[in-house]
Amino acid sequence: MRRRFSIWMAAVVIVVFGGCEDSTGATCPEGQALCEGLCETLGTDPLNCGACGNVCDTDAQCVNGSCMNRCDDGEELCSTGCADLMTDSRHCGACGNACDTDFACVAGQCIDG
Repeated sequence: MRRRFSIWMAAVVIVVFGGCEDSTGATCPEGQALCEGLCETLGTDPLNCGACGNVCDTDAQCVNGSCMNRCDDGEELCSTGCADLMTDSRHCGACGNACDTDFACVAGQCIDG
């Protein structure tokens, strides 16, 4: 009876999770990794950030698999860190929206300076 239950549970794990398979036969969807028997998204999971078991500090968040400090109010977390989208010329109005040279970011708009 116990063996039959184990085989059934293994089949459930494979059907539910799909994707890549580890040495135990358990699988996870693409973009996730098997951490202690659970599929985790290493790019955003603060308890498994970038690798299984890599826990971010309580004042940090997991972004693209790296623990990063949380941003202050009025700031957004962009690829280069926290940015004020109203004044940051590298992230003007949106993350990654860089103003051209000689332009300034004013109220989230690139303005000819």
